Amino acid sequence: MDSVLETIFNFFIEVMKLIIYTIVWNFVLFYIGVFILKILSLNKYPVGLQFEKHVNVISFVGINAIYILWSSIATYNYSENVYFLAVGLAVASVQFVLITMKYYSQFRKSYDL
Repeated sequence: MDSVLETIFNFFIEVMKLIIYTIVWNFVLFYIGVFILKILSLNKYPVGLQFEKHVNVISFVGINAIYILWSSIATYNYSENVYFLAVGLAVASVQFVLITMKYYSQFRKSYDL
């Protein structure tokens, strides 16, 4: 009886992992990444079949966007000074743009239609 309950519990945990992975990685972070990349590339990147080719790269851009927001809020909360918020946001934004442009240039040839 314990073996059956353990199997059912493990199945439930694996289904929950799959659901969370699908919702968070393939939906939330992906569309945040798409939004940011569309803004930075003036609606040139990504289009067409590129969505399917580079889901992980686009989701990684979404993670970086959340990192910028989180680090700027943390910097502001730690210092309670608007100057540090502006500096933290500027540094994180420069880092984000460099990472995004690195990936954009790396995959640009595969995005040419």
